[in-house]
Amino acid sequence: RSRRPVGPKLRSWYWQVVPNIQNTVWSAVQGQGDLISGAEAADGVRKNLVDLFPVKVSAKQLRTPAKSKSESIVKYIPIARANNISIMLTQFRGNHMELKETIMEGHNFSLEQLGVLLQLIPTDEELKIMSNLSEDPAKLSEPERFLAMLSGIPRLRSKVQAMIFIKQFDSWVQEFQEGVDAILRACEQVQISQEIQTLFGVSLQVGNILHMGTSRYGAKGIKLESMLKMRDLKVTKKAAGAGGGGGEQGQGGENFERIRHFLDYVVYLCWKEKGFDAQSLSKSLGKVVAKATGYKQSDLLHLMKNLNAGLSIVSKEIECKKSADECKWLEDFYARANVVKKETEKSADAALHAVSNMNTYLAQDKNADSDETFGLLWNLICCVESSWKHVSE
Repeated sequence: RSRRPVGPKLRSWYWQVVPNIQNTVWSAVQGQGDLISGAEAADGVRKNLVDLFPVKVSAKQLRTPAKSKSESIVKYIPIARANNISIMLTQFRGNHMELKETIMEGHNFSLEQLGVLLQLIPTDEELKIMSNLSEDPAKLSEPERFLAMLSGIPRLRSKVQAMIFIKQFDSWVQEFQEGVDAILRACEQVQISQEIQTLFGVSLQVGNILHMGTSRYGAKGIKLESMLKMRDLKVTKKAAGAGGGGGEQGQGGENFERIRHFLDYVVYLCWKEKGFDAQSLSKSLGKVVAKATGYKQSDLLHLMKNLNAGLSIVSKEIECKKSADECKWLEDFYARANVVKKETEKSADAALHAVSNMNTYLAQDKNADSDETFGLLWNLICCVESSWKHVSE
């Protein structure tokens, strides 16, 4: 087996090797022999590569003296943990003390870097080890020196969590407000929709006519879930030669060939008697209802809970400060965030009130989640539009 060439370290061409070159272009290349012939020519190519593709040495690497063997030996933490720390440290620039100052001053980290910092936080066992060290930290391995530095930062986890919260705050508030606005808009449109009133009114009237002489006759209102069951009542198929009962011709001479179920018939009457246009219903109300359905009420309440929890972390960190300037970056944020929080709380109360009113309007449980009610209504709108397209063709 040929020896690897010795010399300056060059940059790599990260190629993927073909394990079997039979019947490939590479087998033809192999058959041509060495295309660069002679040791002298190969040496010339090597010298060219050294000039063109040397590994770039950073200024930091040039300044950093070679570590002694004792400084690279991990003594106090598991090797796997040390290796993970070494890998994660590549996310940060500067030396350990510069990073410490950056954390203390709350400088701008990316969310990815903050997530890495959370993983780097010393465990209780590591804190105990680092606090009892008698050895000069300069003689520790790099991962252990880093843990020793982190161990000297008071309330490190709280600081990192506060920075993560600050990073997420504006996007959380935006998502919350977009959801609240969508819900408020849909609640308003549902209660002023003439199409909904027409559809519900005709459904109730025709349903009572259907139930004449039964215990179901005389209903004053219908549950939203029951409106969806109109599709389950299929047109009765006529026996050969029989008259009436789901015939193709109505009493007024209408052609009912397109009627498949009770919802089709109700939509047909809405269309013929009231000029009902389900596409208009879908465009005017369907879009806002569909958008509101995409925001789960429980998710929005969870976002509100996260905002409160994050502000609590920031508040406690401010309370624990040792000097007037220590948490200036947190105090500025906290003042702004508290104003925003009060506004979101008002929006949340308004949305919950609107949802309760809409649920009452639709004869639903007034405490039902908005996405549950909107989901039923959106399903009904889709079914109505499908029926309208079918019977109006």
